Amino acid sequence: MFSRKQHNVFYDYAIGRSSPVWNIRRAALNMEPSNRLINLSEPKKSHPDYAPGKPVQTVISRAAKRATASDRLEILANPENLPNIFEREWTVKRGALRAKASERVTDLANPKQVPAGFTADKIGWEIWQVSRFVKYINDLLAN
Repeated sequence: MFSRKQHNVFYDYAIGRSSPVWNIRRAALNMEPSNRLINLSEPKKSHPDYAPGKPVQTVISRAAKRATASDRLEILANPENLPNIFEREWTVKRGALRAKASERVTDLANPKQVPAGFTADKIGWEIWQVSRFVKYINDLLAN
């Protein structure tokens, strides 16, 4: 199958958009704007209490440049030596491999049973089934 590049019909008239730029009437070009339109075209004024953000780079004081870390701080800065958990091996005792659960543990492991006399809610279409009498009344009212 051949795939052709789609030609954009409005390419010659577009300014970053898919619709053409329309012509402006002479009356609109010669029109004097109202005071309301001039007020709306002015940029929004900043709040009188507005304070611009602080510069990103802060000035570091001479004392901070000359400071040295204490021995305790050097110790705290070192990474913790954690054991590598992938190298560990666990051995399972033979007794644990041969162990069997008691009857009591097996009974406790079974899920709870439904209580005697419990009836589940009606589910499915039976709940929403409309009686013939209601359908008959609805037909009478419709006519």
